[in-house]
Amino acid sequence: MLKKNGEKSTAYDSISSCNFDLDGEKLANETCKVAKDSIGGVNVETKDNKVILDYRGAVGLLSTFINAFNADNVQRGRSILKDKIEKPIVDTNISIYDDGTLEGGLNSSISDSEGVKTEKNLFS
Repeated sequence: MLKKNGEKSTAYDSISSCNFDLDGEKLANETCKVAKDSIGGVNVETKDNKVILDYRGAVGLLSTFINAFNADNVQRGRSILKDKIEKPIVDTNISIYDDGTLEGGLNSSISDSEGVKTEKNLFS
């Protein structure tokens, strides 16, 4: 949390690694910078607008809908996307990858929990 001229700002972040190469000091410095850069923000009128999201904003937005994206929930009809199988659900300018082949990637492996070979899957 940061206080400046009576204004408060907060920020948080995290890092994960399979390689034990975490840099806590770098994480702390970057998180403090986000809090500092957030001081002096302005209110924006609600309207349709084009935006650019950094990874923090994108993750926050996508995490809101994570259960809707879950394939098991979609296939069992427990998702708002149940009727969207094989249909586009996002703008054509957005690409989302599920890549279980990334060396050192979290949850990367030669196969998934059902024994199916992992590969890079594009969702667009």
